[in-house]
Amino acid sequence: MGVTRAYAATRNLVENISPQLLISFGIAGTVETDLEIGDVVLSEACCRLNNEIFGAIISLELWLEAAREAVAKILSSRGRRQYIGTAVTTGGVQIDQSQLGGMQHPVLEMETAGIAAVAAVFSIPLLSIRAISDGPRAPIPSGLGEVMDENANLKTGKLIKEIIHHPKITLQSRRMIQNRRRAADYAALTLIASLGEVTPEQTKIE
Repeated sequence: MGVTRAYAATRNLVENISPQLLISFGIAGTVETDLEIGDVVLSEACCRLNNEIFGAIISLELWLEAAREAVAKILSSRGRRQYIGTAVTTGGVQIDQSQLGGMQHPVLEMETAGIAAVAAVFSIPLLSIRAISDGPRAPIPSGLGEVMDENANLKTGKLIKEIIHHPKITLQSRRMIQNRRRAADYAALTLIASLGEVTPEQTKIE
């Protein structure tokens, strides 16, 4: 977890395996009220948010229509939807929709910009999948966003203090964990559905 670890892990992978395609999949938050837990955003762009300053928008690999249709089919059979959007890589800081301007279906996550940086250096196409795990209708419990440091390490002392001062956070955290598990399942389903639609042209490196 975290952009620094994502960059290091991706660089190690690329230097040792030389993949033709990278697919980043996982969970993310949303600022939009109409997205449900388990809805999936296929990002075709990403950017870094660091100290409340947005970096440049980086284009990702475009999703093939066949892959989008396969994903939509598997998700709709389970009452979920897919969208095309933008991955906003944060340090775990919670932000609201007004800060995101006109971005298309932005999702808040912690890895894509780091992976994209490596993909750009080695000219490897990158696809991004994020299933919604939290948002305005199912927010992360107040205070939990502060128990991680800038490198996404858990601050145990801070967590214990939050639990002591806000006992209800335990129940809220349980609900959050359940939502994250559900979202992870939908992200995995999306990955499986899309893999069969990746073409040789999409994985070819010029």
